[in-house]
Parts: sequence; C-alpha cells; structure tokens
Amino acid sequence: MNQTQPLNYFFRKFPVLRWITGFLFLAIIIAFSIILSFKTKPEPKISSLTPVTGSPGDLIVIKGENFGSSKDTNYVEFEGNNGRNRLTASSILSWKNEEIKLILPPNIQDGLVYVGNKDTKSNPKFFANAAFLPQENTENSISQIPQILSSSENSKTGIGKVLKLFGKNFGHTREKSKVYFSCERVNPDKNSKKDEKKQSLEISYIFADEDNSEYIYWSDSEIHVRIPDGASSGKIYVETLKGLSPSYNIKLNSKTGTKKFISPKTYVVKVEVDIVDSSTDKNSSIIIRCPRPVISVSQPEVNIIEFSPEPVIQNFQHTVIHQTSSERSAIQKKKFSQNFAVTTYETLTSVIESQVENYTPDTINYLEYALEPDYITPCDDEKIISLAKKITGKEKNPYTKAKLIYNYMLNNFTLLSQTRSEKTSSLDILNTKTGDAYDFAVCFTSLLRASRIPALTDSGVLINPNLKSQNHWWTEFYIENVGWIPCDIAIAAGLSYQTWVKDINVKEFYFGNLEGQHRTFSRGFNDIKAGFSNNKTVYRPKTFALQSIWEEASGEKIKYSSYWADPVIIGVY
Repeated sequence: MNQTQPLNYFFRKFPVLRWITGFLFLAIIIAFSIILSFKTKPEPKISSLTPVTGSPGDLIVIKGENFGSSKDTNYVEFEGNNGRNRLTASSILSWKNEEIKLILPPNIQDGLVYVGNKDTKSNPKFFANAAFLPQENTENSISQIPQILSSSENSKTGIGKVLKLFGKNFGHTREKSKVYFSCERVNPDKNSKKDEKKQSLEISYIFADEDNSEYIYWSDSEIHVRIPDGASSGKIYVETLKGLSPSYNIKLNSKTGTKKFISPKTYVVKVEVDIVDSSTDKNSSIIIRCPRPVISVSQPEVNIIEFSPEPVIQNFQHTVIHQTSSERSAIQKKKFSQNFAVTTYETLTSVIESQVENYTPDTINYLEYALEPDYITPCDDEKIISLAKKITGKEKNPYTKAKLIYNYMLNNFTLLSQTRSEKTSSLDILNTKTGDAYDFAVCFTSLLRASRIPALTDSGVLINPNLKSQNHWWTEFYIENVGWIPCDIAIAAGLSYQTWVKDINVKEFYFGNLEGQHRTFSRGFNDIKAGFSNNKTVYRPKTFALQSIWEEASGEKIKYSSYWADPVIIGVY
C-alpha cells in the first residue's frame, strides 16, 4: 500500500476535509498576494499641477493617483538647479490619495516636481518660480543673481537687531525683493505611532516684513535689515526679480532666551457679513473691510481659498475689501463671505531672566507704535501710570516687570464669564476689580506700555477641541534678543475653556506660551484711514478684530443694516 492511499481514502470518506484543504490553499494564495502588495506600493502618478507658475506662499494643487491616503513616509520633491528639496510637513495643507495641497515655501526654484514613496516616485511635472521667469534685455541672467559676500554679524547679533549684508546684484531699489531667514519649527513625527510626543525638527524660512519697517536700507551692494521675530541661526537668502542668492550662514545670539514653534494645525475659518435694507437718495457705495487673519511667525500661512462674491482687493491693510453699490431703490440682501486656511503653531518661550537686557534707543524708536496710547490702549491715563509704578516699583528688568504686572492682575482682579457691553470702558476694571477677557488683555497691555515695555493687544478666536470658536483677546510683549512673548492672562485668570495642552499650570504656562488654538486676526489696533472724504464709518468694539473701520459708506443719506457673523470653523486640514 503506497503512502497516497490513506490520504485518498480520507478525502473520499470525509468531504469536509476536502473543503478545509481547499480553503487553506486559497487562504495561502490570498495571504501571499497581500504580502506582495505591501512590499511594493503602487507607483504614484501626477496628472496635473496647478498653477505651473507661482511664488512663495502660493497654494499649489497636485492631482493624480496612488499618492497614499496620508503623508506618512510619502513626499513631494522639487528638483532644480539648487538640488533636490523635499517639502517639510509644515508646507503640506492636505494629503489625499488623488490630491495634494501645499503652500510653496521660499528657496524653491524652477524644476521638476515629483510625488514619491519609499519604493518609487511619480512621473515629473515642471514648475516655474515666477521670480525666475526670463526677463527682457537680460544679457547674462546668471551674472545678475544676487550674492551675499559678507555681513556685520557678531556675538551680539540677535532678534530685532539690524544686520548689514554686503554683496552684489541686490538691485538699486528693493521693490518686491526680500531677505529670508531660517526658522526652526518642530512637527510631530508621523512615522512614530508608539510615542506621540516624538518630534522632528524642520527648517522653514521667514522674511523680514516691510509692514514693520524691518527693511532700513537697500542698495545694489548693501542691505540693512532688521532680524525678524522667530529667526534662528542658519541659512539666509536674498531674493530679487533676478533670482535667489546662494545661501549665507549666520549665527544669532540666543543667550537671553529662545522660542519654539511646534505642532502646527490648519483650519478653514469662515467670515461673513450680510447687508440688507439698503437705500439712498442717490447712488452710493458701501465698502466692507472684512478682517483677514494676520501672518506672523506663529501663524505663517494664511490663504483665502474661497470667497463670494469676488472681492475688490484680497489684502489691503490686513483686510479683504468688498464693495457694493446702493441705488435709489431698495436692494435685496447681499452676503459677503470668505474662507481662510490658517496654519498656527504652538509657541513655547524660554527666557533666562538674569540675561534680559534693557531696551536700546534703536529698539524704542523701532517699536514706538507699541509704546504709545491708541484708540483701545489708554496707557497715558493717570490711573494706569500710577498703578504701573506701584506694581513694578524700582524694578528695571522688563521681563521681571511684565511678570509682576501679570501676577498682580491675577491676584487682584476677577474675570467675568461673559463679555460686557460694547459701550463699557476697559478702565472700569481699575474701579470694580472685575472685567471680561477683553478688559484683562487691554489693561495688561496698557500697564506694560505705561512701564515702557512694548506691548500689543491681539484679537481673534479660540478654537475648542470640538471645533467651536469664540472671540478672544490676549497680549504679547517684546524682549531684546528674544522677540514677541505671548501671554493669555484671561485663560490664566480662569476663563472656562478646554485646552489641548494637558497637565499644565495655566498661570505659569500662559505667561510666555500659547497652544495652537488661537487664530489671530489683528496684532494691536489696526488704524485704517477712510477712503471717502464725505463718508460714514462703522467701528465694532470687542469683537474678533481690532480695527478702526469695518464699514464705510459714501453719500450723505444712505441707510442700510449690516449683520456680522463671528468666525466659524468649517474645515480641518
């Protein structure tokens, strides 16, 4: 009897055995196929790249297939004359299997764009940086690329100080040219599933801001530029219409303290207003100045991704401008809306108190706007000045003075759970010892300025973990060689609010730190000048933006009603 006979016998006698064997055989084949599919990911394919020409800060959309459901180990790579540049996580707005949305970072030149994974990468698509497009009457474009040959860098070079750059081909006037500085940001390591706290360091770039008078002098061979808040030691670039310079390394003084930017989160924020029952004796215009989230080192990406109708100007004095005409007959309801994709980082500040220096005359001159009284900051009021002197005494260290004022307010004032009437004065807090979040922020800012510490009242919205938003106000003050330091005295005082940051002492944390739940619409008071000579303007106090004009109407006898909705969160990237 051969060995196969018992097996044949059992297969004939027990049909279930034949079924089980067949099932096991099929399972082995399926398992083997799955293993093979995991070993080799499908090859990504790019079908379109929009736009094919752009500038740093532009929204780029890549469409295709097999990109993967999330970024993980996948990547977007730009390959050009300056080598291969894989985009950091902070540049990626969203990642889907068939679509990737990203914000074009600085230092990206012309070249090929790929989407890749650990096994393979896609077909290329060509992208052109607008700054590198051919110019008329260019004899030798390469010879006209800007170059940094040397700088005034020394051991005292730090945040807020003036850096002199020497070189060539900077251009005789600045026009749209910029100086880019390295900025260290920390993002969660998406490859680490076990340790959620594991972080990876990424280098991005920020540029000096012309709005803050950070460009002091510009010639073809010499640039004087103030080092912006958030800059770190590392590479700097000069970008002109002729192109991007080779990198130049600088080292910044950080003995006073450092700032970290971690865990970015991007939300879509919707802002809208209705204009109804508009009528006038003659044709007139209504200008809507919709607040636009501001760009800062902690909020580096703000993009308007949808609007209705198309605005007249997308960004003017940190507002979106809409215009509607009012005729003699009444008009129907008009709605103006815009959606912003806003990326904000958690900000962590570390200051060595004993190393803090007093302000130089140059800093005082540079930050004069953050020291003087304005429409919302009564820092010249005698009660404010007297109280500031009482709190700080003979203390000279500005950081220590700020902490003394912060602790005094927490120990002596009571926070109201609801926002008070728009018509109430923030100075009431000095008499009643109570105030809302707006009063706390404005009072704190005023006391800081009265103590000759540059300070700003910020406004915007707080975002709950359930994506509900509420109007909110907080403060930031300036320290030499460190930059702007955030403080949310209302949350520290007991504002009922669920923060993402776990197991913290709120009083200690919110002096110098902010989680990524704040979305900033204004830093300080935005004093907008009227556009019409014979105009009517509308100011809206105690709301999500601090600006002098929200609505402006021409004509002497125009009537209308406006309804502004508080910002709401409608999406998450």
